[in-house]
Amino acid sequence: MITFPHANGYQVPLADFLQAWRIIVDAYGPGNSEGSPLRVPLPRLNAKEPILHYIRSGTEFSLDYLCRNLVPNGCRNTMQASNIFMTENNAVLEEVRVLNPVTGRDVKGVRLREEAINHNDRQSMVEALFEADCDDLDIGEGSHINEELAIGGQASSSDYEKYVERLVNMIQREPYTPFFRGRAIGPVVQGWSNRLQTYFWPSPKTDYLAAVAEVSLLEDEATRLALQLPNWSASDEAAAITLANKIFAWGGVPQDPATVTPANLRAVFNAAINGVLAIGETVPPMNSGWTKVAAFASAHQETIQGTCPQIIWDSRVATAVTSRLERLFLADGLDAVPAYFSDIGPVKVGRGGTRPRTLQLSWNDGYRSWPAQFGGSRLLVAIRNKLNSNSALYGQMPGNNGLGDWTSRGVEMVLFMDGY
Repeated sequence: MITFPHANGYQVPLADFLQAWRIIVDAYGPGNSEGSPLRVPLPRLNAKEPILHYIRSGTEFSLDYLCRNLVPNGCRNTMQASNIFMTENNAVLEEVRVLNPVTGRDVKGVRLREEAINHNDRQSMVEALFEADCDDLDIGEGSHINEELAIGGQASSSDYEKYVERLVNMIQREPYTPFFRGRAIGPVVQGWSNRLQTYFWPSPKTDYLAAVAEVSLLEDEATRLALQLPNWSASDEAAAITLANKIFAWGGVPQDPATVTPANLRAVFNAAINGVLAIGETVPPMNSGWTKVAAFASAHQETIQGTCPQIIWDSRVATAVTSRLERLFLADGLDAVPAYFSDIGPVKVGRGGTRPRTLQLSWNDGYRSWPAQFGGSRLLVAIRNKLNSNSALYGQMPGNNGLGDWTSRGVEMVLFMDGY
């Protein structure tokens, strides 16, 4: 095990640490290494700076950035690769001098001991940690919740429906090339159905159909727990905590264990299923991890007429929606976001790809926002309905059981790829 003294003694298996080492070398290394990435030493570059410092300065090729991605939400803005960390993990790591690839200067570095390199690997979910939104990139103050808007509601403007249709048609006709870590990884495709089949998570090794199969057990357990409400037993509460942590691991968004409580899970499940926040009660947690729990908690509503299953409102989905809608608004000569889209907005904790995209209009903050969660979900349900209203034009949704009606989750996956 690798121990992180500055993350309350948090531990990860050695196999996870080794996989993270490979990712750092392959994704951010100088590119001229030969042989195994595990034999490439890393500069430590430990600093008392937030994790955003490494991204802005281009110093992700470092032990400290590696470590910060492995620790839970809330610990990533704390220096991890300290002397204490090195001493604690001395059986795996040894000090060396290396060149900083950014500055060319000789700095403190670290390499893996031979025993660690020869460690027998096991399946690791570390890849998602480096591709997911990072909540600790947000260094603003407080929650971004607007409780007046968080009671939910429905967009009734006919203009809203017109923009939904134009958004659907825009995505249908524009060519799309899938990218991973800045590189094109497949041919150009066109149309909603073809776009969906380019989906992968967290890397191209887990393609669309494999990804759908991978989350099916999580969806089944979330549905079981949702249908048990409000009568959760002690064993149901324990199962909900286990499920939430599995969802966080799948999404690469580990949360502070102190926040993963039965009370918070009940509140998030209820808000997701009801589509509103209970007036007078404490606002449930919402961030790039909890939006995933909300989506799984309400996935069973997909087949219930008149309901609105929640979607994952993360930086990639929010980027796709806001940037495309803004293009339509500007084309119409608008100088402000229409009121019926005022609940949604960008999520600025994403890494990689073309995020953040420059927006000219003033959008509300969509991060940690239940209004954005509800509004984004209503929008994707409207897109789903538009797709299903004309399958001859847009095509049906491909899946493990062949073609069928589009779901809001399917729409979300297309936008997730589009927003990279």
